[in-house]
Amino acid sequence: MGDCANNRTGVIPSYYIYDSLSGVIPADNWFTCVSGSDAVPDISFGRIPADTETEVTNYINKIDAYLTLAPQGQWERRMIFVADNSEGIPEDSIFPQYNSELADLVPLGYSHNMINLEDYPDTNSCTNAVINSIDQGALITEYLGHGGTWTWASEMILADSDLIARTDAGSRTAFITFTHARIFTAIPALKQC
Repeated sequence: MGDCANNRTGVIPSYYIYDSLSGVIPADNWFTCVSGSDAVPDISFGRIPADTETEVTNYINKIDAYLTLAPQGQWERRMIFVADNSEGIPEDSIFPQYNSELADLVPLGYSHNMINLEDYPDTNSCTNAVINSIDQGALITEYLGHGGTWTWASEMILADSDLIARTDAGSRTAFITFTHARIFTAIPALKQC
């Protein structure tokens, strides 16, 4: 529990590595590799970004509400996979393919909606597809591509403000983002709960 800042007490410390794009970043993978000598995680690990008992209580209450108040239904069997475009960078053309490979790992009985930015004529069309899919409900919404602390893709196909402005229609989703810029738990001022 707690963020990764190295000047804090009472929190699980982070192991820091150097990344050529972001500089020194926290890398908690070393907590999860407990068997063998490979770098593949053996257990799940996450952090609750909280500094006080009140923040922990609020966070746990949000989790409890998610688990107990969400209406049951087909949304629990849906998954959304969103991929960035390549923006002319050949190495980045892999985003939709990687998402397709992730979707292939989804167990039988779950449907998945693939939303690839490159398949839409403009950013607004892609944003609308993402928001409409979320409004229909999905157990997980996953994004793979470039991203900032508050946005997906340089085209801003989804921003935190798109979600904050929405009223809860009774659907829920958990977000999983695979971007290099969603790791800023080491900067407490950027913490969002």
